[in-house]
Amino acid sequence: MNLRVLLTIPEFCEATAMSRNRFYEEVRAGRIKPIKVGIRSVRVPVEQVQAYLDAITKHGSCLSAMAS
Repeated sequence: MNLRVLLTIPEFCEATAMSRNRFYEEVRAGRIKPIKVGIRSVRVPVEQVQAYLDAITKHGSCLSAMAS
């Protein structure tokens, strides 16, 4: 059984149909909170995929609900 708890940036972008540029905009806005793994690697907890999609569905766009 393969349980992934962290996604790479391309995996997160694919799961949310988001561009890489938009990903970094959302990070700067505080709506996505990636974690640093090692010196260069960044990963996103898989729970944030559902949280991000829920926020879009609930608010019609990605509002400050994700920042809290």
